[in-house]
Amino acid sequence: MVSVTFDRPAVRADELGATQGSVRFIEIPAHRFVMVDGEGPPGGEAFTQRLPGMYGTAYKLRFALKAAGTETKVGSLEGVWWTESGETDLDRILSSDREGWRWTLLIALPDDAADDQVEDALQAGRAKVRPAIAANLRVESFAEGRVAQTLHVGPYTTERPTIERLHAAIHEAGLQERGRHHELYLGDPQRSAPERLRTVLRHPVVDRSVADAAGGLDGLRRLAGAWHARVMADEVVSHAFSHGFHPQHTVRLAAYWAEALGGPTAYSDAYGDETSVVRMHSGNGVHEEMDRRAIACFDEALADVGLAHDERLRQVLHDYFAWATTTSMARFHESAADVPDGLRIPRWTWDGLVE
Repeated sequence: MVSVTFDRPAVRADELGATQGSVRFIEIPAHRFVMVDGEGPPGGEAFTQRLPGMYGTAYKLRFALKAAGTETKVGSLEGVWWTESGETDLDRILSSDREGWRWTLLIALPDDAADDQVEDALQAGRAKVRPAIAANLRVESFAEGRVAQTLHVGPYTTERPTIERLHAAIHEAGLQERGRHHELYLGDPQRSAPERLRTVLRHPVVDRSVADAAGGLDGLRRLAGAWHARVMADEVVSHAFSHGFHPQHTVRLAAYWAEALGGPTAYSDAYGDETSVVRMHSGNGVHEEMDRRAIACFDEALADVGLAHDERLRQVLHDYFAWATTTSMARFHESAADVPDGLRIPRWTWDGLVE
């Protein structure tokens, strides 16, 4: 994992700084934007119909500030992009069918503009578009927080390799994308040759959870299946399943692990809380040898599904499973009735148990 530091630009213009071939990590505070939503391919009729309202607002505000003695520039056009289905696979997102694309266009407004100046400018912008678009044209605060960004030079249609490098750098830093893809258009496609267009590609980020690093819910299902196969082949641990098990055991187990390791709350939402899980594992007496062998099966399962080659990930998964097996699930040897109500699933991060 590569250690990164998030810059905090002193002036707003520095937030646009990006270099082709490198990725910059920065923290961006909230700013006001004029914005409008739309759908369909970029550059289409729905897209172009909204631009007069955007630029009408931005330029009206610029001239109002200039009349008051403050010189400003109209910000670059920006776009936040996603798909109707929430798809994250680039092969599908960047296919020829782009009718499912959804977007919000934005232009940053000067921080020192007064509220009444902004409102007057917005009304001027709304007057330049038809009523259905005007109703959606608005000014809002937009805060992205921690982001990673890079510079793409060339046609918009050739962005994919740059996006892939951006995502790779995010993952190498132990981070994960969150939210929506963001583009800042520093060039004008009406005036610049396609190969000279400059676009800042940006994505908000969060610390990557252990669950994400393990492949998310799908990866943990594979791990649960491999571990279950191992324990069923073990003459000692298989005894725990001698009275049968739920037909969706591995699916439920993966959901439980995912929630504990920082993923979605799928287990709590669908199956139960920590109390229900601990009760299933209680009242069976002391079984230290079974626990030791269950942990050994887990370590072998990590190798079976390819999660042992990353030593940091392997170690944190081992530590979690060993702790859960010998501590969380081993507190009530005498009776399941001793387990208190209302327990919540413990959370485990790269630094261990979250107290």
